[in-house]
Amino acid sequence: MALKSLRTKVVFYSVALILVIAIPVITVVSVLVNKSVKNDYRRSVTLEMQTIDMALELFYEDLDNNIDMFAEHALLKLADNTITSYTTADGVMMTTEKNGGIEQKIYEAFDNYAQTHPGTLYVYMGTEDGGYIQ
Repeated sequence: MALKSLRTKVVFYSVALILVIAIPVITVVSVLVNKSVKNDYRRSVTLEMQTIDMALELFYEDLDNNIDMFAEHALLKLADNTITSYTTADGVMMTTEKNGGIEQKIYEAFDNYAQTHPGTLYVYMGTEDGGYIQ
């Protein structure tokens, strides 16, 4: 291809010069933007993971505190062999809340806890003698 006119030569060299300058600039900008987006994403994911970790830590810490509270609860320390055992009873309905004595008091403490902690699914305990309160 022969460049005949001065105008054609100027346009050709201008476009070539623009491409020679633009391609590396576009490439560098693209790499930098890509790197920045990846870094922002990693930072965001790391922060989200730390938040979830902290929430789980608080959840399990609260759960441990509740377990410790029940382990030290004066009523639960009074649990004895009068608590109904269901280990040999087939199909017997639990009537813990109606059995009276320490069993009923422990049940009421569990029920109070469940009422004030709506996220609680179950509160129960078993004794060495096979007694069970839920």
